[in-house]
Amino acid sequence: MVNKLREAIILKAEEEALKIKEDAKKEIREKEKENLKKIKKEVDILREKMLREADEEMNEYYFKKLYEIKKNAMMEKQKILEEISENLISKIINMSDKDKEEIYSKIYSLVKDNFGDKGVVYCSKNDEELVKRIFKSMSVKSREDIDFGVVVETPSERVDFSLNGLKDAIKVKIEEMLL
Repeated sequence: MVNKLREAIILKAEEEALKIKEDAKKEIREKEKENLKKIKKEVDILREKMLREADEEMNEYYFKKLYEIKKNAMMEKQKILEEISENLISKIINMSDKDKEEIYSKIYSLVKDNFGDKGVVYCSKNDEELVKRIFKSMSVKSREDIDFGVVVETPSERVDFSLNGLKDAIKVKIEEMLL
C-alpha cells in the first residue's frame, strides 16, 4: 500500500515532469541547434587551419576543443536536469489545496488501514491545518525539514511520505525521461 501511494505521488510528479520535459526538450533542441552551428563553424575553422599548417599541435588543440564542447553540452544538460527537478519540487510544494487534500487523504487511508490511526504525524508548517483536518485521530506536529508530505510514526511503524523521502526517486524518474 505504501508503494502504491508512493507510485501515485510519483505518477503525479511524472505528469508535471512531462509538461516540464516537453519544454525542456524544446529548449535542449534549440540549444543543440545553436551548439551544432557553433560546432560546425568551429570545426570548419579548425579544419582549414589543420590543412594549412598540417601540424600535430593543431590536432591536439582540435581534440581539446571538441572535449570542451562536449563537456559544456553535458554541463548544460545537467543544469537543465537540476532546473527541471527544482521546478517539479516547487510545483509539488505549491500544488493546490485540493490536490494536497487528495494526497493526504490517500496517505491517511493507507496509514489507518495498515498501521492504525494512533500516533504522531509530522508535516510542513504550511500544511499543518490541512493535515490536522485529515489526520483527526492522530497528533499532528510541524517540522521545518518537511517541505511537503508527512512522516507518520505509529506505535508499530515509522513511514516517510515526505518530499525529502521521495526526492531521489523523483530525480531518477526525471533522468530516465530525459535520456
